[in-house]
Amino acid sequence: RDYVEGGSSVALAFGLAHAALRGDAWAFAVAVPALLIGRVYEGTRQLRLCVALHAAMNALWLGGQLAGWLPGRGH
Repeated sequence: RDYVEGGSSVALAFGLAHAALRGDAWAFAVAVPALLIGRVYEGTRQLRLCVALHAAMNALWLGGQLAGWLPGRGH
C-alpha cells in the first residue's frame, strides 16, 4: 500500500515533468516504466534489478526511435 500512495504519485510527477520539458505527450509515457520499476523495487528491494530493467527499457526505446517506430531520434 505504501508504494501505491507514494510511488504512483512520484511516477506520475516524473511523467508530467518529462512532458512539460519535452513539450509532447509521448514524454508522459515514462510514467509507465517508472511504475513498473517502482513495483519491482518494492517487491524485491534489489536496486541492481531495477537498474538493469531501466537500461533494458532505455535500449528498447532508443531502438524503436532509431528504427522509426517511436518519435525521437529516428524522425
